[in-house]
Amino acid sequence: MKRNILKKIAEVSLFLVFSFYGCNSKDKTDNGINVTPPTIETQHSINGIVTNVQGEPIANANIVCTLSDKTYSTNSQTDGTFSLSGLKDAGNYQLTASAPGKTNAIAFVNIDQGKTSKHKNISLMMTKAVEPVWVDPKSVTEKISINTTTETGKNNNLAQIPVTLDIPVMTAKSFAQPVNIIASPIANITAPIVTSKAENSQQSITLLTMNFEPSELAFSQPMILKVGNTITQQSPRISFKNLSLYSLKNGSWIKENQTVTTDENGDYQVPVYHFSAYKIVPNLSASTQISTNTLSINGIDNQDGSAIIYVESIPYTYERGWEYSTAPDVALASIGISDPTAIQTVDEAIANTLSSRPGITNATGFLPVNKGIEVGIKLSVTGKQSFETITFPLEFLVDGATQKANIVVRKAGNCEFNISATNREQHSGGQN
Repeated sequence: MKRNILKKIAEVSLFLVFSFYGCNSKDKTDNGINVTPPTIETQHSINGIVTNVQGEPIANANIVCTLSDKTYSTNSQTDGTFSLSGLKDAGNYQLTASAPGKTNAIAFVNIDQGKTSKHKNISLMMTKAVEPVWVDPKSVTEKISINTTTETGKNNNLAQIPVTLDIPVMTAKSFAQPVNIIASPIANITAPIVTSKAENSQQSITLLTMNFEPSELAFSQPMILKVGNTITQQSPRISFKNLSLYSLKNGSWIKENQTVTTDENGDYQVPVYHFSAYKIVPNLSASTQISTNTLSINGIDNQDGSAIIYVESIPYTYERGWEYSTAPDVALASIGISDPTAIQTVDEAIANTLSSRPGITNATGFLPVNKGIEVGIKLSVTGKQSFETITFPLEFLVDGATQKANIVVRKAGNCEFNISATNREQHSGGQN
């Protein structure tokens, strides 16, 4: 269910943007019929979903949206979705989601200045509100190993990544029995990486994401999180270079100070001080270039009509999804890497980051109008869809030497529309 919900949010990452503009000529009447072009006030909206770390929806979470002295609020539905509409100002909106027993999730959505309305989508992830239980590992000697694999590539054995965390067997305060440790993979996590109070952005691909519970468990000295290097090619020996650790705090991924290193076997390891949801990503930031395609949309012509035409909406066709411009096999081959596990690991990581498998499809949307079009009026609609060309740079150590490869994808993005209303100087009647 969680994949379907998150996929749904990913698929509706479409901006339905529209406004009406009047023509420059003065208002006309002909045969007593008013032919003043209609106008609609520019407004914005933010839609989204609230989930827990397993991707399950959280119903009835309170979402408060603030900008300066303006406040908007709503509650999430049973499927975790919410909608905030009627936002009249551009600016950097702060969204705060709260629910009983959960830590508040905070995110920021920036709406640019402009004459077109913006419709944006976002995901908010909430964790349990708990008090830390501190454990001193030096007081216990017996250890157990928690072993699992990431859900990344769960249908692709070549892309599964083993994860191990050695922890002490313990009985700590507030626990009536030895702690039951749960390690579980998380797939398609869409919580944003936050580096500042600017709009949330994805820094890089997600190599893996794991959740360790109970989340209230903290350690006085670090435990070592071990992540297997699944690239089996032995000659040359290959590993990812420059990885960073992020943990989930207040619904956003925050970079930790600990360094991810490589051990003598080429596997990765990093110290952790508390149980949380963690992700490991390459340090290099993705770069994005924006291009646009013109959409073909039929307007409404009532210049020669004889009666008002009521228009509820205007249909249009757009693209959604993403596709490779430079696929992992091609990019890795350019630096001499042909190992299937390396190719599949990168492929699954890209798909996990973008919340779907590659593929561009056509979809139909409807531009709301909800206006009566007077005789003598013509509505002309222009639209464009943006496309992101995203370059994911990856660095590998190939027998100790640094090699760099770029994975490039083309992702369908937002749509914007303008509806211009024009009238004509004379009206001689006609038929609808």
